[in-house]
Amino acid sequence: HTCTPHGALGQFQDTEKDKHKDQGGLTWTMAVSSTRMTKRGVVVPDEAPELYRYAATEQWQQVIERAELHSMEASYVHPADNTTALHLAAKAKRASYDRIDAVRCLLIAYPEAACVQEKTSLGLTPLHYACMIPNDKPSTVDDSKQMVKLMLEYNVESVHVCTNDGQSPLDIHTKYVSKAKRKVNAFDIPGITNKRRSKSRSRQKSTSCTGILSKLLDATIIATVRSSKTNATMNTAKALDLLLECNSLEVLENVALEEAQASSLKLRARRMARSDSVSVVSRASTIYTTGSTNFAHFWVWEWAVLILKNQYKRRMNQQQQIHSNLKMDNPASSSPVTPPFCILHEAARAKDCPLPILMLAIRAFPEDLRAPDTFTGNYPLHFIAGWRVSSSDEKAISRKSMALSAFVTEFPEATKFQNKQGKTPLSLALETGTSWDNGVRRLTTFQNQQPSSDTGTTMNNDLDAGNNNSATRVYSTTSGAISASSRSS
Repeated sequence: HTCTPHGALGQFQDTEKDKHKDQGGLTWTMAVSSTRMTKRGVVVPDEAPELYRYAATEQWQQVIERAELHSMEASYVHPADNTTALHLAAKAKRASYDRIDAVRCLLIAYPEAACVQEKTSLGLTPLHYACMIPNDKPSTVDDSKQMVKLMLEYNVESVHVCTNDGQSPLDIHTKYVSKAKRKVNAFDIPGITNKRRSKSRSRQKSTSCTGILSKLLDATIIATVRSSKTNATMNTAKALDLLLECNSLEVLENVALEEAQASSLKLRARRMARSDSVSVVSRASTIYTTGSTNFAHFWVWEWAVLILKNQYKRRMNQQQQIHSNLKMDNPASSSPVTPPFCILHEAARAKDCPLPILMLAIRAFPEDLRAPDTFTGNYPLHFIAGWRVSSSDEKAISRKSMALSAFVTEFPEATKFQNKQGKTPLSLALETGTSWDNGVRRLTTFQNQQPSSDTGTTMNNDLDAGNNNSATRVYSTTSGAISASSRSS
């Protein structure tokens, strides 16, 4: 207004109003500028095609017709923010069936738009916007689910496109679902006792929050097979870490309740062992064999199970590819037997898996602590001991140490078991550079307290398998001191 005479501005606006009369006044022009801003706040350049204008004003029927007749317009990219018509359709706030049809037509016309990143601080793609659900209402979730399904069908590689700060569509979806769940979380209601919370937690079903997650997880498997990039894969521990970080209070409350119940069961086992003259371990194994179902419908646990099942499917695909390559060289080779899915084993396989997720897996499936893996013969304790962590990563070292302590406490007999390669958890811990204070001490405590017939050979094999000479020397000297002290006592 200050740079343009009022008469010239009014004449310019009247001309533009007549020019775009068919749009019902949904656009207005900036004075002496080559761009227009819609009522939704989208700045539309004059050179933008009609398809982009219709998407900016959310005229989905016109978008559908225009995309079918002029499909080349779907490849238009905004010169300022690098958005496409698919971006505008994905981040529109109003859900409708016409918008889903418009998204399908835009993807048919230009499927590469699903991987286009905005020129913003985040660098979001249309798939990132589709994963942003503002609430967990069925209509909103279903609308987002349909968009995610379409984008992954036409461009599955978009599931691996991350933002400028490294967030995948799965990370974005995890954060938004966690935020939506916190708004209606039953744990925030004051005056509810722990017992009532446990009952309300068991009745709380999350049927609306796993649909998009399943689509994203299945797409990661397909995209990994198709992609030529070696790093185009999903990090299971990272996904579980983010899930725990966004819902730490709810998860820790579940863990605390389950640990309290497990402690009472162990105390009961000790009392019965005293009266029946039976060992505490054998009595506890008879009492504490059925898993807990208190958190079976806790939505975070359901997500964790799906993420771990995705890891299992990816590993099975890799084994099938290896077998296919071997069968080409040796057609007479037999097909391997597919092992069953075991949640506790998968959680222990995931290096740096969060400890609360491991504890919930133990409480849900305590019998899996005593079940070896079909292929490797590893028990869950073997997998934990085999975590290879960096010596400079104090967080990972502490997490492995706590995990080893927890699994040894739950099933100490596993410290003496050997896998199919003849290795015990102690030998695996030494091979991966575990120090004395961060796990080796805990693994040797039970063997020194309860020696068995094969303990001597097991110890010698463990010492021979240790790659770290200093750790081996510390282990040998300290274990001798422990043995001397036990004999004197």
